[in-house]
Amino acid sequence: MRMLAVIVGVGVCARGWIVFSAEQMPGVNGAYSLVQTRSLIEKGTLGLPDFPLTFVLQAGVAWLQADATERAYEESEPLLGEENSPTAFSGESKTWSLQGVWKWAPEGNSRERSLKLQGEYFSRTESGQLTQSNAVLGEGLMDFRGSPGGWYLQSVYQFMPSWRLGLRYDSLDSGNSRLRSQDGVLRPAAFPSLAAYDPERSSLMLDWSPTEFSRIRLQLARDKSREGLDDDQIYLQYIMSLGAHGAHQF
Repeated sequence: MRMLAVIVGVGVCARGWIVFSAEQMPGVNGAYSLVQTRSLIEKGTLGLPDFPLTFVLQAGVAWLQADATERAYEESEPLLGEENSPTAFSGESKTWSLQGVWKWAPEGNSRERSLKLQGEYFSRTESGQLTQSNAVLGEGLMDFRGSPGGWYLQSVYQFMPSWRLGLRYDSLDSGNSRLRSQDGVLRPAAFPSLAAYDPERSSLMLDWSPTEFSRIRLQLARDKSREGLDDDQIYLQYIMSLGAHGAHQF
């Protein structure tokens, strides 16, 4: 992720230098705009032919912060079968993320062939208190601090018109969860959802769009969301769009 941040930073600096390098017309592609303008005035044609848009790079950074008050959820209780223990978190939650999208099309023609690479990394830090009505241990209060994170990377390649092949990988990091009882009632084992485990999932898909309003997609996935259990999944979808749109109206 540090390498992605460095690449984005270098790209922003390079673009800024190109755009603002000319004193006469800052902000209009620098010296390139001056050359083209002079040629249009003198000859009526572009001095340099426009290069095709072969790739696009987009990136973004997000920061979220919130104060939680009794954010409720349930923890499972293995000793009681299907019965769960009501739990609530109160404290501070901070999340930041870094996203990036890279698109490529030969000669700028994305209708024939194209490649899209997309990824995101996020990290969350929470600190506060957990309260729980445990069916075995009773009511208790725990100090809590956790720092989970995760990322995904996916790529979709259109190898011919109407046909696409995609690959995606998701991964979560449970981080370091620190629990300390305030009253001696609860134990860390009462919070199994906070146990150290890093779930992951891999997906492969192939889709065909016979028209601009319909798509048939086949997707294979191996999901390791639950510890010790691999879930192999097969999806077959038919997606259809109905109603008014930009080109036609009822």
